[in-house]
Amino acid sequence: MKNIGNKNRNIWLGYHKELGGIIYDEQSQQGIKKDRVRIFLLKDNRTSTFVKEILKENLYKINDEVEKNYKKSINNYLDILKKIDNGRETHCFNCKEDINSIDFELCDDCSWIICDCGTCGCDWVNNNV
Repeated sequence: MKNIGNKNRNIWLGYHKELGGIIYDEQSQQGIKKDRVRIFLLKDNRTSTFVKEILKENLYKINDEVEKNYKKSINNYLDILKKIDNGRETHCFNCKEDINSIDFELCDDCSWIICDCGTCGCDWVNNNV
């Protein structure tokens, strides 16, 4: 993997046999179990969580062509980080895991952060009315 971060943030670019270009951001691992890793999938423009050992099995060295093919997606990811460095941080009311608006999706209906357990503000409203 190749470090594409800066002095304040370690961000690694990699290539996976099946997933294509991936980004591993050390700061986006909040709330992840020790045997798992959160990866940004460049071709899908989204994050997902994987078993660390299984992911490592199919990682390949980065070459200039891979980096060139994903340049636009890499720049989009880095631009997003700049815009949301002051993102929201909280915990899931259901499973109590730490969540934030940088590494997790936001619900289109309620605008709450969607936890890996699938809970968002829609569940809070429906269960507490």
